[in-house]
Amino acid sequence: MLIYLTEDGVQHSLSSWGIEIPIFATVRFGNSTHGWGYVGFGPYTQFIIGGSYTGAAGSFNPYHHVIDIDPSTGAETMAMTDSHSGLGATVGYELPCGLFVDVAYRLSLSNMLAFDHGDNMWVRPHRVTLGAGWRF
Repeated sequence: MLIYLTEDGVQHSLSSWGIEIPIFATVRFGNSTHGWGYVGFGPYTQFIIGGSYTGAAGSFNPYHHVIDIDPSTGAETMAMTDSHSGLGATVGYELPCGLFVDVAYRLSLSNMLAFDHGDNMWVRPHRVTLGAGWRF
């Protein structure tokens, strides 16, 4: 994920990388002579391994950056959560030789901001991906 934002003349950038686990129910149609089409839909979750923020507040990893400590419990609040979940869909086509192409869309349903932010501030990643490969 890579986000660029300019606010009040200040450039902000946020990047993250992680492991995404989709669980899609997929329907395949067609035949072995002309190829197979497929569509799928289902949930996914992503676990963030690392990331970086650069902007007015300096440079740091927002997934390991403490922004608040509860005085009664000592619990730390990070700037952002290290995982999020949502829904996705995919559609693709596979040639008889095993080559395939697909496009997928994923929308996070969870807010990645870990602090009390009110109702007007949220980060919900969404992405469109294009894939190609060979099934053997």
